[in-house]
Amino acid sequence: MTSYTHQLLALLLLCVLAFSCGDDIDCDADSLAAEFNAEVQRLNNQIIAFNANPTTEACEQLLDATRTYIDNVEPIRDCAETAADRAEFDDAIAEARDLLNMTECP
Repeated sequence: MTSYTHQLLALLLLCVLAFSCGDDIDCDADSLAAEFNAEVQRLNNQIIAFNANPTTEACEQLLDATRTYIDNVEPIRDCAETAADRAEFDDAIAEARDLLNMTECP
């Protein structure tokens, strides 16, 4: 799970770096990078916590962090410069949702 999550996060980071401005969200590269990095850090912290102590509570916290991550990162998709970037971003978000669906807490 950790390797899969790290690959997902790396892909999302690459997508964020390729963004330009959209109409409904502030697509300023600096604020997007800061927001995205905060979400990645929060999710990584939960992954580390779960790996260190794989309890039901830690698993539920990981799932909550993953949901929050998706909710907070999805709007950034509108900043994608090209249709190909948006499709790649959609795929990455779908993979995160798949991860949620595949993860069962003990």
